[in-house]
Amino acid sequence: MNKNISIFAKFMRKQLLTYFFFTVYLLAMVKPILPLLDYYLNYNYIATKLCENRDKPILDCNGKCYVAKEIEKNKKENHQDTVVLEFKMDFYISNDLEFITFIENSFLETQNNRIPVTRELNWYNSFLFSVFHPPRNIV
Repeated sequence: MNKNISIFAKFMRKQLLTYFFFTVYLLAMVKPILPLLDYYLNYNYIATKLCENRDKPILDCNGKCYVAKEIEKNKKENHQDTVVLEFKMDFYISNDLEFITFIENSFLETQNNRIPVTRELNWYNSFLFSVFHPPRNIV
């Protein structure tokens, strides 16, 4: 009986973790539309109290200016959280050595590291020509 309870407890723990992470994922997906949901739920309050153009009824804004600002604020918050790292590889070939240059462009600094790789240029070219060549027999 005890063994069955422990198996059931493990199963329930896995299910709870699954539901928890699924809920967190759904909240992250719904976050961008929260200002629109707030606008529709609190339409009267936003249109009468928070709208910047409430003194100009001819514009027929009804709080849309407030919603637009909230959406922009959410976009800025989301962009501040993400960090984009770009990696770019440039290859420079000289006669004797091949220098592989790794350039890391990040938001803080640019690093330029060179790693010399020795090889014979003839071997490299012969390999390329053995693979990439026109067909030998034309029908």
